[in-house]
Amino acid sequence: MKKTERLNGIIYALKERGKMTASELAELFEVSLRTIYRDIDALGQLKVPIYTYEGVHGGYEIDMKYFMPSIRLTQDEIIMLLMVLAYGERIKMPGLTGDYQILKGKVIHALTDIDQDKIEKLMKHIVFSSHRVEPGHYETDVLKPILESFLNACNLEMAYYNPRRDSYAFRKISPQTLFFEEGGWYLSAYCHLREEKRIFRLDRIRSLKVNAQENHYLDKDIVSSSDKFTVTHYVLSIEAPLYRVLKDNDYFSNVVVLTDEEGLEAGYKKTDSNCIFIKFSTRYKEDILNIVLNNPQAITLIAPHEFKAEVMEKAKALFVKYV
Repeated sequence: MKKTERLNGIIYALKERGKMTASELAELFEVSLRTIYRDIDALGQLKVPIYTYEGVHGGYEIDMKYFMPSIRLTQDEIIMLLMVLAYGERIKMPGLTGDYQILKGKVIHALTDIDQDKIEKLMKHIVFSSHRVEPGHYETDVLKPILESFLNACNLEMAYYNPRRDSYAFRKISPQTLFFEEGGWYLSAYCHLREEKRIFRLDRIRSLKVNAQENHYLDKDIVSSSDKFTVTHYVLSIEAPLYRVLKDNDYFSNVVVLTDEEGLEAGYKKTDSNCIFIKFSTRYKEDILNIVLNNPQAITLIAPHEFKAEVMEKAKALFVKYV
């Protein structure tokens, strides 16, 4: 983040939140206390009316009458941008917390004081949920080397935390895809230690640096049995009423409903006259496992056969445990 942007961000933050300590500002913009002290001094030299309070309840406060020119936006545009920013904060883009705060401050600054109160109350009633994974912390510098590795088609070296073993492994990887899934950020890469494609959670990367060696796997199609996001093709026999309930879920986004004749020609056996055959592909294996196990009377898994075996093993384990 450029110094000018951070200085503006401090002004916006103080106008929005009122008095803040140097530690709070440092955490917000992901910089050191020394940097915040220098920034406050620079704002003072620019004649920005920031007041300093010392002691236990000290901190920095800006004169609320201080005016900064802002872009002209309609109220609907401001609400739309704040909703987008709220979602952006929810997905926790690594190392960009301060940038979100700066942009949010710019948007809010375009409102009058009365409108600010109304919009802030409105935003408290709008909630975004990113399910399944709640990353606690991303290293501040984790994103920059990843982006650099894609720009220059080179490898990365990292220290990666394994929670099962409570230990760290040092690996050289060739990145392929950076993506957000199930509430967290992931990096798909060829692992030179395991000699296969692996998926790494960014919140488990403790250190990361660019390796100048060329990435020969950047655009290669690598299939891995350990990839939890591998697309799998499924065929189900499902009761029509239940399908109408579930069909809008993302794992059914590309579903094809077969006619009875098409299903029988393919060798599928119909278990009930109220059932339909559906074919689809999805990465959400756990979701399919859950709906099959939770609806044994309404759903019959037809394919793939290896997944049928996995469902049977899960069912047996549950039976043995709770019988």
